[in-house]
Amino acid sequence: MKYFLALCCCLFFYTAHAQTPPLKDGTKSQLLLNMTVPCREDGVRYITETVDEYEEQEFASGVISINPMGATTPITVDLLMYVNPKTRTFTLFTLQPVGEYEVACVVAGGIKFTPFTGEFRAEKK
Repeated sequence: MKYFLALCCCLFFYTAHAQTPPLKDGTKSQLLLNMTVPCREDGVRYITETVDEYEEQEFASGVISINPMGATTPITVDLLMYVNPKTRTFTLFTLQPVGEYEVACVVAGGIKFTPFTGEFRAEKK
């Protein structure tokens, strides 16, 4: 439980710097947030320890693009989601090679996981 609280603090009590960089035509693009997420260089072990602690199971995976700080171009990384169907906890990890390491980062973790109802989308016209 202490680890979970520390994890939540890392995810939610971060210093966020928001900026909206202009596009080449002068219009604004999407909002970018500079935030800190917990990562470890022993990625598979980190994932295993975390999901074992919360008794989470593999739920979904995919590939996403991220823009690491200081990078000039986006990189693609694996996205892994784990869920505990009884307690409704969930964890989202990225997993990517960094030099000789397989680095895992917790990009989100939470409680009250439930199927999406669509309530946060605008109605189609």
